[in-house]
Amino acid sequence: MLRSTLGFGSFVTDEADIRAADQVPELMNMERKPPTEKQFEILIRMHSDAGKGLRVYYVYEKMKKFRIKR
Repeated sequence: MLRSTLGFGSFVTDEADIRAADQVPELMNMERKPPTEKQFEILIRMHSDAGKGLRVYYVYEKMKKFRIKR
C-alpha cells in the first residue's frame, strides 16, 4: 500500500486503499471473472490485521453472495 510520510495523511491513504480493495470482488464479477477464495482470504487477513472486525464480517457476507464456502 502507498503511504504518505505525513502522520494523518498516511491514515487517509490507508483507508482509501482498504476501500479500493473491498471493491475488487465486484469488479472481478463485472469482468465476468468470479473472485477467488484466495482473494477473499487476502481481504479478510488485511482487515483483521488492521483491527477492522466489521469489515471482516462484510467480506464474509460477500463470500456468501459469490457462493464461496469457507
